[in-house]
Amino acid sequence: MKEGKGRNRTGSLYRRWKGGKYKVNDPAGVGKGIIYLRYSVGGKVIETSLKTSSIEVARKKQLEVMKPLELASETEVLEQTELRLKRSINEQQKDWQRKNPPLKVNETWEAYLKAQNRTRPGPRTMGGYTSDFRLFYEWLTGVFPEVVFMKDVGVREAEAYAEHLDERNLSPASYNHHLNTLTMVWAVLYDKAQATSNPFAWDRKSRKGVNRRSVKSESYKRKKRPLSVEEVERMLDVATGDYRTLIIILVCTGQRLVDAVKLEWSAIDFDRHLIKLLPQKTAKRTGKPVCVPLLPQLEQELIGKDRSDRYVLPKVVERYEEYTPSASKKIKSLIVKAGIETKKVTDLETHRAIADVGAHSLRHTFVTVARMAGIPDPLICQVTGHSSQEMMDHYTQFSDEMVASLAGRLLGNTKGAPETLPFAEMTKDHLSPWALEKVKKLTVLSAEITGKENVSVIEAMQEILGQLV
Repeated sequence: MKEGKGRNRTGSLYRRWKGGKYKVNDPAGVGKGIIYLRYSVGGKVIETSLKTSSIEVARKKQLEVMKPLELASETEVLEQTELRLKRSINEQQKDWQRKNPPLKVNETWEAYLKAQNRTRPGPRTMGGYTSDFRLFYEWLTGVFPEVVFMKDVGVREAEAYAEHLDERNLSPASYNHHLNTLTMVWAVLYDKAQATSNPFAWDRKSRKGVNRRSVKSESYKRKKRPLSVEEVERMLDVATGDYRTLIIILVCTGQRLVDAVKLEWSAIDFDRHLIKLLPQKTAKRTGKPVCVPLLPQLEQELIGKDRSDRYVLPKVVERYEEYTPSASKKIKSLIVKAGIETKKVTDLETHRAIADVGAHSLRHTFVTVARMAGIPDPLICQVTGHSSQEMMDHYTQFSDEMVASLAGRLLGNTKGAPETLPFAEMTKDHLSPWALEKVKKLTVLSAEITGKENVSVIEAMQEILGQLV
């Protein structure tokens, strides 16, 4: 068709009703459904809603749309049509945004808690997330009060907050934790926030976003050391009551503080000399319990205790539930009372002193002494719940004091403790022939331990250990 004047562009009207199309005068659709205008320009068919079911109104809108096209060239018609489509799309987007406003920053945390696509961590982890976001929100409202919506938090704000965290001299782990929390929150609420990017994310390949700090670069300087055998005995000399029992539980089981505090009587099998528990940290991830040999010192400590409560240490649990740091602070106070220095001097610039020892040091102590005593790594992993050799190596630190204590008296001289030691008084280089044979049997049995619980293998290894100690 040649371009020129007098083109007969009037288009045609039809209705849409329950998935069907009807002519405007069709009895089946009269008075029902929205009327649409259909016309063709340059071979391209265009259909647009007139947003009315009234024929009279539709006729007027038809003239408004088609009149400018009658005398226009096809090029002009296409240009006008394209503009009209853009305006229509913009109007639809604005209408959708009016009905679905983006999330405001002050609504973010409540929306996150209600989100169905977020993770469901334990109370302690969730508390950390809450604290991280609260600190960010307080900083944002103070530095960038003009930022109201989540989608308006961009690279500028994310980088400024990273600089703020740097100024606080946080450890690499804490620094990364803050940024990872915000990355997670933005990822969960991405659609509701109507965000176009995640400002806190880091793309290693493209080097875009906010980079994380290397944990390994400072891990050695920040790493806690294990307490020596002599230091553990000094702690037990000054500890009394349930906290003395808690220290023995930590040293003899290698469990994390929360699992030692909340040890239940139902987890202890005195007949088979086993403790079977589900570590809180890995409960949701693996759902697999661990079996821990019930060592003589711990068994002796527990025999005379009251078993009327669910927990072995009910009063400690009660204080722990009220104030989580209570147990770790109490153990730290016992470390200080025993004359052990808790801080160490480094060249790191930090906002607080770096701890050299603490409650977690007793877990290091268990792993280190167990390896020095010749207990195979697979059995130690089964007890502590570690899944890799790298983690085992992380927890093993052969200090001068530990090497000097190899002949060891772990808990051997403590008040009320039996003479039997939890680990063999031997080094790997000086084993008697009969002990060497026992260790070989332990190694064979340890190879049978898999990711699944294997009580029979544990029992066999426990029996051999009993012959060694």
